[in-house]
Amino acid sequence: MATRSQVLIGTFVFLLIVGLGLKVLRYATPPQRMDATFDTKLTDFLLRSGWERQPPEPGTENSAVQILTFQKDGCQTPLRVSIVGTTSGLESYLRQTYGDDLAFVQHGRVAPHPSLLRYQIHQTWARLRAIVAGRTPQGLPILAITPAPKTARAQCTGPTVNEWWDFFQI
Repeated sequence: MATRSQVLIGTFVFLLIVGLGLKVLRYATPPQRMDATFDTKLTDFLLRSGWERQPPEPGTENSAVQILTFQKDGCQTPLRVSIVGTTSGLESYLRQTYGDDLAFVQHGRVAPHPSLLRYQIHQTWARLRAIVAGRTPQGLPILAITPAPKTARAQCTGPTVNEWWDFFQI
């Protein structure tokens, strides 16, 4: 029978291994790119709101960050959508680049900061469920959006918080 100290040490070692594993996954994963199906759905979703996709901004074609730019007639500020995967350094980069009017859409929920731990747990469970069901694992990315989604519709703000929720329920 294991003593209390052995159980505590075993628990500590287990948590240390899990924590290190999550850290390795976070930094070993290459920057996430949008797959073609999701890209098309996103572009169609924004087009229905009047936001037309623009060519990549000069200098961003080969960037580690995939930034999609959309423009609406009569609006001076474009809507920008970026994928934030498990590489959390992108959040500070995007804030420095685009300012504080930035929000993250994660599983349909709009938040001021992404929860990378929640994202990793959700992705792990989604992969396990897909493997058990015999399907190819597919996960939804965390999106960074500027200007940040609002609760009420305005001419140049992009889809509302509720519209982003509905989009992620596809």
